[in-house]
Amino acid sequence: YREESNKYLQLGAKKGHVESMSKYGFILSKDTNSIKDSLYYLKKSSDGGNIESIYNYGMLFSNGEFVKKKKLEELVM
Repeated sequence: YREESNKYLQLGAKKGHVESMSKYGFILSKDTNSIKDSLYYLKKSSDGGNIESIYNYGMLFSNGEFVKKKKLEELVM
């Protein structure tokens, strides 16, 4: 079920659905190879006013788990 769920979250995120972007970005944040995409979707969702995304986006920076080794501009742009 997880793969099916992710497929539809990704579809919604690509179409601009703020809640889908939030959930999909969070899922991507668990995969170190997808951190750039995670930041992209969490930022877009945050800009759309999603409180959960604002928190998750900030946490990726605050704990430095992935972001400390790369420049902010490279990850977000």
